[in-house]
Amino acid sequence: MNIIHYNPWGDKLSAEYIDTLNKSMEGKAVCRVAGSFLELRKEMAQQHADIIDIHGCWHDSIPLTTLLARRHLTRIVVTPHGQLEPWVTRRHWLTSTLPRMLAYQRRTIRKAYSVIVMGEMEEKNLERLGWTKRIETIGCSLFTSSITDEEMARQTLAVFQKVMDSNVVELMKPNTTQALHSLYKACIIADAQWLKQEEREAVENLDDVSWREIEIYGHHTFTLVDIRHGADTLGITLPDCRPSEIACYLPYKYDKDAPRHRLASLSADEKGMHSPADVVDMIKALHQKTRKNTLGIADIIQFSSTLYRLRTDEDEVRYLLSEAQLTKFAARLMQLVSHFTLLPDGFLIVQPLGDNQERQIMNNILKKFEL
Repeated sequence: MNIIHYNPWGDKLSAEYIDTLNKSMEGKAVCRVAGSFLELRKEMAQQHADIIDIHGCWHDSIPLTTLLARRHLTRIVVTPHGQLEPWVTRRHWLTSTLPRMLAYQRRTIRKAYSVIVMGEMEEKNLERLGWTKRIETIGCSLFTSSITDEEMARQTLAVFQKVMDSNVVELMKPNTTQALHSLYKACIIADAQWLKQEEREAVENLDDVSWREIEIYGHHTFTLVDIRHGADTLGITLPDCRPSEIACYLPYKYDKDAPRHRLASLSADEKGMHSPADVVDMIKALHQKTRKNTLGIADIIQFSSTLYRLRTDEDEVRYLLSEAQLTKFAARLMQLVSHFTLLPDGFLIVQPLGDNQERQIMNNILKKFEL
C-alpha cells in the first residue's frame, strides 16, 4: 500500500503525528509526505499513490488535490485534526468558513472514502454536520497514553485497507476484469474447452491482490457462487480470503436484499422447450429493473445462463419483442451479456447493440459501489 500524507499548512503538530505514524508503519506500507501541492504533484508523478491522506480541512489547494486524486484513481482520506469542530468553524464564518464550505469542503468530506477523527467529541460533532457516515475514531498517542504509537498505526492502516477494499471494481486492472468475465463465462458454460486461451490465462495469472478484489466484488454483487463455479470448471482453487469478513465501505443505497429480487427462472414444457412469451416477460422484467436503476451484474449472469440453455422459437421471441417495442433494449441487453460473460454470439437472440444508452446502463452497473 502506498500512502501520501498531505500537510499543506505545514502544521508542526500534524507533522509530528504523521512522522509518528510513518515510523510505526515502516515495513507495512510505503508512506510519503507532501507539504505543498507542487510537492504532492511531483510525488504522484514519481510513483502511484493508493491513498492521499489530507491533514486539515481549509487549505485552498484541496479542490486541486481531489481532482489530482481522481485523475490517478487515488483515494482520499481526510484527517481534520479538529478543524471541523464548531468553535473552529464559527471563526470568520462569513468571510472564510462559509465560502470554503460551499465551494469545496462539504463535497470533499462527502466524497472522501473515510474521515479519521481522534476522539468521541470530534466524532459526534462531525456526525451533527451530516456530511458523511464514514467516520473512524482513532486515538492519538501524542495526546493520550491510552493508545500506543504502534496501535494507532495499526488502526490507521486498517482504515486504509478498508478504503482499498471498497468499490474494488474501480481498481481492477484490465487483466483482472478479463479474468472476472472469464470466470462468469466458465460458470455459465461449465466446460473449460469453450474458453479461449487468453481467457484461461487471465484467470491463471491472477495474483493474491486480484483474487481478493474479485472475491470481494463477487460477495457484494451476490455472484461469488458463480465465480467459484467458474473456478471449479477451470480446475482452480480460490485463495481463502473470506470476503464476508473483510471490512469495506458500501454506498448508503446498497441493497442487501437484492437476492430476494432475482428474476423468476424459466420453466420448460414436456419437450424441454421454453415459451417465447416467458422469455419476453424476463426481458420486460430486466427492462423494469433498468428503468429503476436496480439492474445488477447478478441479473446479467442469470439472464446469460438462461440464454445459454434456452430452447425456444427465436423468431417468435423477436416478433413479440417488436410488438412490445423492446427490440432495441433486448439488443442492448445482448451487448451487456457479451461484455460481462463473453457469451458467444450464437447464443444471443438478437444482434447486440452498443450505443450511448447501452453504455449508460453499463456505467450504472459498474458504479453501483461508487461512494
